[in-house]
Parts: sequence; C-alpha cells; structure tokens
Amino acid sequence: MFKKILFSIISLTLFAGCAKDSPQINAVCELKPNGTYLIKWETFPPMEGVVKAYESTNPDSFNRCSPIFEQDIQAGYQNVLAKAFTRSYLKLVFNKKYATVIAPRNIPMQGIFNFRDLGGYYTNDHQQMKWGKIYRSGSLSMATHYDRDLLKGLKITSVVDLRTERERDNYPNKYQATQVYNLPLRGNRHDFFFDEILSNRMNASDILVYDQNIFSFLMENNADYFIKLFDILLNEKNYPV
Repeated sequence: MFKKILFSIISLTLFAGCAKDSPQINAVCELKPNGTYLIKWETFPPMEGVVKAYESTNPDSFNRCSPIFEQDIQAGYQNVLAKAFTRSYLKLVFNKKYATVIAPRNIPMQGIFNFRDLGGYYTNDHQQMKWGKIYRSGSLSMATHYDRDLLKGLKITSVVDLRTERERDNYPNKYQATQVYNLPLRGNRHDFFFDEILSNRMNASDILVYDQNIFSFLMENNADYFIKLFDILLNEKNYPV
C-alpha cells in the first residue's frame, strides 16, 4: 500500500482521467475568510443529476445517512459553513454512483507558514493520494499553542526536518513529534537567494534560472537523504508525516 503512495508522489497529475466507463471529476474545496467552504466541481463529459456531500473528520469513513447538502450537478458549486477548529473532509457523490473526496489543501496556522495537505491528487493510473497522510510546511519553530494543538489534532507522528544543523540550533521546533528525522539538505542556501533579491541585483529571469539551478543542485547532491526520506515513507508506523 505504501509503495503505491510513494509512486503517487512521483507521478502526481492534478487533473487525471478516470476509468474508461467513468466520468472525469475535478473538484476543489477552498476555505474562505468568512469561515465557509467554497466547493466547486466539474465533470467531463458534463453530467446531469444530483451531487450529495458528506462530511467527516476521517477521510476514510463517511456517514452516508445525512448529507450536508444536495445540489444540481450542473450548478458547479456550493457554499457550506465550516466547522470551527475541525479539520473536515468532504465526500462528493454524483448520482449515487461516482465519488471523490476533497478538503481544503491549505490549513491555516498562526505561526507556521504554508502548511498544506498533499492528499487528493490523482496519478496517471487513476489512483488518488490519501488525504491526511503527508503534509508539508515551513519551519515549526514559530508554532503557537494553537498550532501545536492543531498538529496534535492531525495526529502528526513524524517530522522530517530538511534544515541545516545551524538552522535547527537557532530555531528549534516547537512541536514534539514521536519521531523526528533530520535530513539537512546540502546547498540549502535560501539566505543567499534573499540577499540577492534585496540588493536589487536579480531580475525576474535571474530568479527563474536561480530556482532551476538550486533545485537541480539539491536533487543531485542529496540523493542519500532522499533515499532515507522514501525509506521513512515506506514505514507505515511513521504516518501521518
């Protein structure tokens, strides 16, 4: 199962086709500033009928007895009031036959930047990445009490820290996971990147080339760490990561 998950990471495509006899369903869920979910969907070919939505805190289990809304498929969207302090997943069922699970990808935090769930993407062989298993974020060193409670609620078991030893010493993590794996990527010189921008010595095309070069360098010079990363992801006991 976890080998399939790893293959999914490598072969992600956001809008993948479904099985031959099934429609292609694209759906997203956005958390709006007013505390509502904006749920949007489209099907190819276009379908008529009804879409029902079910809500759960567990992306693998939904109570199909009480939908939170019913809407004409051709309407294409629906607003739903979000539950406070709860990470919710939504299952959309089209004409009682075709289903997909969605959730807001970005998870708002007070001190942690760019915290996102990597679930929900489709692969070339029509499999869907599981929600609530793998997350990415900025440094956990700025986590507030609210953030730490939210991480506990997500049951984050393992943290893979790609920062250098110096960064870890200067800005220690404020979330105590069961397992912490330190994989300090060589060439992780984001400070140089910011210095060059602030000095006005880089234009937009320079930044694009720099981005390409630095990520190529990271991949080419940290193969051993990426091997360890995939070994970590192969261990079911490490999830959620």
